[in-house]
Amino acid sequence: MQSDSEIDKLWPTLMTELKLILGGSPCTAGRWMEIYTDVCNFCQKKRSTKSATAQLGGEEIYYKLEDFLIKHVESVNRKFADLSGETLLTTYLDEWTNYKSHVKFLPHLFRYLDRYWIPRELDEEKHNVYKIEHLTMLIWKRDTFMHTVQRLTAVILRMIEQERR
Repeated sequence: MQSDSEIDKLWPTLMTELKLILGGSPCTAGRWMEIYTDVCNFCQKKRSTKSATAQLGGEEIYYKLEDFLIKHVESVNRKFADLSGETLLTTYLDEWTNYKSHVKFLPHLFRYLDRYWIPRELDEEKHNVYKIEHLTMLIWKRDTFMHTVQRLTAVILRMIEQERR
């Protein structure tokens, strides 16, 4: 595993860019390539291990990305706390649409992980690792949808009931 200082140097830059991407800010092609290259370079550095075989990098970035996404959806969830009725439904739909359209770029940005590190982890039967696209959807489902589904269902059923009257 790489030293903490290496990930500590890279992660603040990645986090800043991720915040911009999830906020809907465009990323220039040049900046995109810089970030992609930084991720690849970080992951491809040889790891010092007890065995002679090289280890694929990516674990630190993967789990930092997962934590970042969890915190992001937690901040989205706070928007739903005091909402009810159609306001809850429309806000949820807006947030879901934004999240879905913004996270679609992450598998491209973290392509190295999807191509090399994640398949190796899956080959080793690690069941808590997912392709980046699946990770983004799983986090939304687990940390947002599952926490609001009962309230959303109640709103939808009330709207159907009112429509039938």
